[in-house]
Amino acid sequence: MGMVMWIFTSLTSGLQTFQHLLFIPAVKKISCFPTMVTNLGNPGHSTGGVWADYDHDGDLDLYSINSGIVDERDFEMWPETNILYRNEGDSDGDGVPEFSDQTIEAGRLSGQELNPSEDFIPAVSNESQDEAPSGVGGGNVVLGNGNVLSPAGTGVTWAALWFDYNQDGWEDLFIASDFGISPLYENNGDGTFDLVTIEVGLLLQGTGMGAHAADIDGDGDFDLCQTNFGPNFIWYNQDGQSFQRELDSDFHNDDDKRITVNWDCHFFDYDLDGDFDLFTTAGRINTYVPTQENTLFRNDGNGWLTDITDEVGLGGHKKSMGASVVDFDGDGDIDIIVANSDGPLQLFENNAAQITGNHWLKIELQGNQSNSYGIGMLVEVELPNGSVISQQTYAGSGYLGSGDPVVHVGLGSETQVKEVRVKWSTGHVQVIHNVTIDQTLVVLEEAPPSVEGDLWIILTAIAILVLGFGGGIFVIRTRNDSALSEVDSNSSKD
Repeated sequence: MGMVMWIFTSLTSGLQTFQHLLFIPAVKKISCFPTMVTNLGNPGHSTGGVWADYDHDGDLDLYSINSGIVDERDFEMWPETNILYRNEGDSDGDGVPEFSDQTIEAGRLSGQELNPSEDFIPAVSNESQDEAPSGVGGGNVVLGNGNVLSPAGTGVTWAALWFDYNQDGWEDLFIASDFGISPLYENNGDGTFDLVTIEVGLLLQGTGMGAHAADIDGDGDFDLCQTNFGPNFIWYNQDGQSFQRELDSDFHNDDDKRITVNWDCHFFDYDLDGDFDLFTTAGRINTYVPTQENTLFRNDGNGWLTDITDEVGLGGHKKSMGASVVDFDGDGDIDIIVANSDGPLQLFENNAAQITGNHWLKIELQGNQSNSYGIGMLVEVELPNGSVISQQTYAGSGYLGSGDPVVHVGLGSETQVKEVRVKWSTGHVQVIHNVTIDQTLVVLEEAPPSVEGDLWIILTAIAILVLGFGGGIFVIRTRNDSALSEVDSNSSKD
């Protein structure tokens, strides 16, 4: 970085007040949170849920993930399947949405192999028993089907991520699987998915804990991060066709003799220079592993990640698990909240906007035909120099952490944004020109042009072209054979 920059300030000493503001005052006014949905009965040991409108019907669907049961004495494991719930809307008119289990119908998105055996439950549904599958052995991690190298996963899931890896407009699903291979399911756009782990080159055994995606090398597609109990994985996306693993940057930590237990991970632009940096949490899982350090990796603009944790004021050993990144104080840079299992929350205030003088833009999407929060939409920010910053909106990703669905990009020293492009789930691309910097831009989804409107533009253009050569009167008629207008070669139309 050239010099030490103490960018993050720990507000832990004052966090007691912050904690009360988050949780305590509402207790006096709200006696309880009503149970709005009763048919999401995941009987497993849930570790989280991620939302996306995977079928593009305008509402949010849920992928619920389970971790299984770990017996640390014999290091044995009972796996559990994950569940895909489709939002059916308020079908009975009671004001509460209904959800249906689509795990099998959508393409067996259970996060594990589904080879049947006498001791294996193929999938967990609302009618299934609450017990996990049986069938454990001694000495090793033993799964219900005995296959830890399945490209479908192991059934031990700590995190999942909806992201459009091939940029076909449909959110795909990546599952961070422990003790095996982390699967990738490609969305076919018809409510079903295909398992493509092998085809895209993700067939590598790991101990997946967290997952996130961003365009870290600036080539327009979304690269993938997977944190592990041990060496981490960065996968560079090769134009939506395959992934290539990065092996050399600090993030890989292959030489770490401490066997760091990495949990959550988040890509975000901490210094607002126009590329995505990476923050990871780390924490021991038992008394035999010492406390470990969370890490911030700086992106050099080409996808190379360098550990700068101590330089920016994020050093210190804790037993950290989850994290969230959001501009909590509204000053334009992105702050970090860390959840520790051995102590209170930690809040780190980012002062990058003030220290670097770099500019920024936040984009809040409000869907109409697409889902109301704009979850899963692709946003592209084009700068006057021709460079494009691409980002997708997420609603949950890593382990025990989430984030703000607002798109937040750093602009560096740029003082103008040429245009912002939003690709909605309808397929319509909405363009906003000449956007002011250092603000929150609220984008309301506009209605796509009608077929009749497109036809009018095309036929008018043809008419003008023809009349430009031949002159005279050209009558344009629609499919119902009614005249819309007459265009004279000697007249113009606004």
